[in-house]
Amino acid sequence: MSRDFRELGGRDAYALLGLEEDADAQQIKRAWRAMSRLHHADVGGSDNVQSLLNVAYDTLSDPTLRGEYDRYRRTASLVGAPPAPSAPPAPSPPPASPAPGPPHAWERAQEPDEWDRWDDDAEVDEPEPNPWSAPRQADPRRDFVSTARPVGYDNLAIVSLVLAIVFAPAALVTAPIALLRIRRTGAQGRGLAITALILVGVLTIALTSGYVIGARSPVIAR
Repeated sequence: MSRDFRELGGRDAYALLGLEEDADAQQIKRAWRAMSRLHHADVGGSDNVQSLLNVAYDTLSDPTLRGEYDRYRRTASLVGAPPAPSAPPAPSPPPASPAPGPPHAWERAQEPDEWDRWDDDAEVDEPEPNPWSAPRQADPRRDFVSTARPVGYDNLAIVSLVLAIVFAPAALVTAPIALLRIRRTGAQGRGLAITALILVGVLTIALTSGYVIGARSPVIAR
């Protein structure tokens, strides 16, 4: 792997695996296994995504390479790398309570629960929001969906549709293979493969019906 970490494609290795910067070796390995179960090609994931996860694991599991990456990460602008959180602002001092005095007659007439209600409605000073609060943590799966490249039509699905019209028996072989490939790669063309199978079925029924009707029709002697 190159020392400039180009194989990560500008992504943060920690964010890819959903880890904190102080994660140990066991946490790194568990996170890589969990993410691989979600994005491996055998479960309908993407090979490109799994490749990024593997590069992130190789980078963080090697202590020497991880040290170089941490130094590189401090100066690079990476996807999903949150800035260091700033210190929270000092809390506002509580409002000064008035000096106690002798209760008036109208104060004694108030019910205790009514005083509680007034206290609940009183305006409370809240600390100003921190403009340097940490941003939203990056979601690797959402980033993968937003940056995934569109996949075109599967070539075998197109060939199956043509064979269904020209040579139907061959389409019975190519159309199921095309459906399996589309399911694995996520390419388009599932409707073409299914249409090819339907055409083969219709042509088979039509030919069979014509043969049966022709066989049962009496031959007119001349």
